[in-house]
Amino acid sequence: MNDSKFLTLDNGLTLLIYTDETKVTSHIELVTFLGGFDREFISSKGTTCKIIDGTAHLLEHYVCENTKEGNLLDNLERNKAFGANALTNSERTSYYFDTVINLEKCIKIFLEGIYNVDFSQKGLEKTKYSIYSEIRDAKNDFRRNLSSKKLHLLFDNYCDVLGTCKSLKKIKYKYLKELYEKYYVPKNQFLVVAGNFDEEKILKLIKDIYSKLEFKNNERNNMKLSNKNVVRKSGSMKGNSLNEVLITYKIDVSKLSDFDKYKLDWYLGIFCENNFSRFSKINERLRNKNIINGDITSENYIFGGYEIIEISAYTDNKKEFLDNVFKVISEFGDEEKEDFELCKKAIILRVTVRKDNLSSYVSAIMQNYTDFNYPYDDTIEFLNSLNYDDYKKMIRDIDFTNYSVLNVKSEDKQQKNA
Repeated sequence: MNDSKFLTLDNGLTLLIYTDETKVTSHIELVTFLGGFDREFISSKGTTCKIIDGTAHLLEHYVCENTKEGNLLDNLERNKAFGANALTNSERTSYYFDTVINLEKCIKIFLEGIYNVDFSQKGLEKTKYSIYSEIRDAKNDFRRNLSSKKLHLLFDNYCDVLGTCKSLKKIKYKYLKELYEKYYVPKNQFLVVAGNFDEEKILKLIKDIYSKLEFKNNERNNMKLSNKNVVRKSGSMKGNSLNEVLITYKIDVSKLSDFDKYKLDWYLGIFCENNFSRFSKINERLRNKNIINGDITSENYIFGGYEIIEISAYTDNKKEFLDNVFKVISEFGDEEKEDFELCKKAIILRVTVRKDNLSSYVSAIMQNYTDFNYPYDDTIEFLNSLNYDDYKKMIRDIDFTNYSVLNVKSEDKQQKNA
């Protein structure tokens, strides 16, 4: 089994290549750094233009449906690829597939398809209809609307990746083509090839494919972010059967090095697990006092270049729940070292078995690169280097004053009160 390798091709494309003879499948994924959070771009005329809401997601669909050889995903599946799909989030667009056979042929279909797209207004209007359906269905997706509401509170320039029917109607094919030509270029992309294959042979194939492609420009495009602080915003929305309170912290990590951002992300995972999970002291205390229904939950992740921490619980007592959360954070530092070490051991165990699953292993390496510019996998040596004193210092240095609170009100209880 080989370790993962990051290579940079002559055209500027970053390539993650990982070979493992014990695997049956291979996974191919092309990431383009264009997402719903991108707000503007420099046109071919040198002017700054606004990116219309929903453009990145629409472009993802358009590329899949309108390659010069037809539908990209259908072409891959006809050649025995499986799981072929694409997705767009706030920060990037990904195209991917898995295969057991025909790897070389599928890679050729995949890359040549993505880089050879026919643009027309007729094709665009046809593609828009599937997005209109997604927008309609999304209105009834409670958890999706909840996530969108939280992000609207955190980022003043946040927009839904899907856009709106109104915004999509503004998009013309020439505008979409110009954006495609600007963003779908090697320096603004990241290719992953992982699985059971001859590395030298596959690398030669990829280089040969790119050598025959031409690009009008080839630059890395940087996402435009909001630097505006939240500073204790609050909001509310209608929910399902129980009242829920969510507090979301937006942590500025811009002054940290890439490695320290990566390390802090691990420490925040431990922090959430020890202080705001079903095994935490606050959970036991709040349940014993009947302040929360069920267990407190929490998670941390990178979004828009910030570390985000979400803490939530079903509760009818918003004030007491928040007071307890604030108290735990303000008094941080008293937890036992033993709790830290136990959590670290659990993490090491999870990472140790991760290589057994190709998708999980590759996904973690991709996240390291895209979120932290850290082109390495998670090693046991690194995890063993995490220590309690460093953990306490990094957590104590965090500014926890920047947060939002979302109160999800039960429709059932509102109707009863009425």
